[in-house]
Amino acid sequence: MRRITTGIVATVTLVGHLGCAPSPTPSDSSPAEFREIANAQEIAVAQEIASAEDQRLPASEILLSALSGGESEERVRAALAMGRIQSPSYQEALAAATEDPDREVRASAFFALGQMGLAEGVEANPEALRAVREGLSQPDPEMLSLAVEAWGKLAPPEGAPVLLPLLTHPEAMVRAETVTALFRQRFAPVWRQQTSTPPELPDSAREALARALGDPAPEVRRAAAHAFSRYGESEAIEGLTRLLQDPDEWTRVFAARGLARSGEVDSEKESKEAIGASGTALVTAPLLAALKDPAPSVRSEVVRAMTALGLATHLPASLATDSSVQVRKSYVDGMGSLDSTDTLQALRELSQDPSTTVRAASLEALARRLGSAFKEDLTRYLNNDSWILRAQAARSLEHLDPVELPLLDAALADSDSRVKAAALEALEALPEDPALTERIASLLPSEDSAVRGTAVDALEQRRHEEKLPWLEATYESSPGVDWVEIRESVVRALAETDGSQDLLFQIAQDDPAVSVRSRARTTLETLGSKLPEESTGPPEPNTTGSEAEHGFRDQLLAKNPTVLLETSKGALEIEVFADRAPLHAASFVNLVDRGFYDGLIWHRVVPNFVIQGGDPHGNGWGGPGYSLRDEIHRYRFQRGSVGMPKAGKDTGGCQIFICHLPTPHLDGNYTIFGQVTSGLEVIDAIEVGDLIERATVKN
Repeated sequence: MRRITTGIVATVTLVGHLGCAPSPTPSDSSPAEFREIANAQEIAVAQEIASAEDQRLPASEILLSALSGGESEERVRAALAMGRIQSPSYQEALAAATEDPDREVRASAFFALGQMGLAEGVEANPEALRAVREGLSQPDPEMLSLAVEAWGKLAPPEGAPVLLPLLTHPEAMVRAETVTALFRQRFAPVWRQQTSTPPELPDSAREALARALGDPAPEVRRAAAHAFSRYGESEAIEGLTRLLQDPDEWTRVFAARGLARSGEVDSEKESKEAIGASGTALVTAPLLAALKDPAPSVRSEVVRAMTALGLATHLPASLATDSSVQVRKSYVDGMGSLDSTDTLQALRELSQDPSTTVRAASLEALARRLGSAFKEDLTRYLNNDSWILRAQAARSLEHLDPVELPLLDAALADSDSRVKAAALEALEALPEDPALTERIASLLPSEDSAVRGTAVDALEQRRHEEKLPWLEATYESSPGVDWVEIRESVVRALAETDGSQDLLFQIAQDDPAVSVRSRARTTLETLGSKLPEESTGPPEPNTTGSEAEHGFRDQLLAKNPTVLLETSKGALEIEVFADRAPLHAASFVNLVDRGFYDGLIWHRVVPNFVIQGGDPHGNGWGGPGYSLRDEIHRYRFQRGSVGMPKAGKDTGGCQIFICHLPTPHLDGNYTIFGQVTSGLEVIDAIEVGDLIERATVKN
């Protein structure tokens, strides 16, 4: 997600690196102008800190010296740089900085320590845990909240009970942060690849979280609903049902999602029985009432919840004509889960919907319902003018039994790489068969990254005597920054391949991309294999071309500019955070100024999550020809936040995503470099294939 050549930003004033301290909570706007650095020595120190951060130095004397003895702003910058680098060697210095006399330094130190908990292969040392735990007893609510956030990200074993007393803190901000920290006790170990299964919370923590659903403060209720929207629990069903009527729209969305999740928990917890039997009456009437919610986001989530809970038969036919595309799409999915004749007719009618999104969903539902009886329709769709419908038809070929190889081969030969990739996804879903596996392997040499990458993914779980040589050849033919994501996919596939340890060792030792080396090391650890010595020097540049190699350090913006995105669904304005994410801001404005985004599409839409676009290939695998280092800061992902997709640590590029709603699980993991300030309703209307017609810098 990911990578072209850069030029000079011509429409704004350029200054040296300033690196403002991040705010602890989202603000309505960023400062219009940034403070000038007048002192030459201060400029030199700022540049040294920036250089150490850019190089991702794991034990920089410059950073350690600045944190322990620099001016207050230098100490803030150094702590933030350490948090972005995420090297365990900085933990003791950051632990000491949590007692710094300057409040902003303490805040940055807590934030940076928390970031250690989101890094693959980094263990929190005793000093870090001691400092953060001591921070949990301080009287300042804002600083206490930062310590709580750090504890949640570090997620030490048995860390949940330490947080429980704070759920009764008099300050709502502390209670809300504690709820999110309890959520992170399960989330963080999965993010840092310690486990694929979220660790269970103790009964006392689950019960306390359920009680938080009834907290008098709206921010606490929202945080609790979000926690259960990610990991459902039977204890939450009653509280989530009440929150379907909460005044806050996003709390209602999370409550509906949480009810769906609570019906999916392990049967030994009897949550399925609670929902499916005695609990049905409890949730059915409130969910039906919520279908009349004025917010489309809530209605679409309620439809998905009812489908997940086996209540799709209760969905009214009026949803087929709902004003929201996403509601109609959710209704299609619900009808696709049933097998009655009348629902089949409803799907046939919805396959003529004005929205391509709804038509594509109907196509998939009909293929799943009818199987080979839908063969003629799929054949027709494979020749449709819309690549979106052809891709969905190709993906739906998995539902035909027996396998229709001529149709698969036709889809694999489509002129559009997105259709080929969809056909590979269909192949991936089909049963193990040498002939099918060889079809997948035949596309590994493709020069299109989407096709090659999807082929690697499709090969991952399959067995074949040639699998290791195929993957090795694919790795060797995918050098440079444009193919980082492919190499990461190869590493994932090697984890499921016999005899792959030698190749994984080589990748962990020699790959130029830190993210690829790190994933290979983690895989070797999982396999119980020998690890190469870890590099102590800076990473090799994830860049191509002389202009890109300096990483925009000399092209930073003097103020937060506004970018206007004119789309086929309307215009929206973005305040670009040059103060919080200067390199991302400089890169984004540079590309906008060069017309890079004009005519590109939104290639990914996940309802009630994000829209994503800005890929020159239109398939999610393209980039500008260079990578951006992560610039994580303390601003939180909100509705309208503009973030940077990535294939791994420090692999940002030209693509962007915009959040439909608050997304706490992204905080600390992805760079936020802007905020939609006008035209929020446009992001709700965007569908896959809609255009970014024109992007311009307003000021």
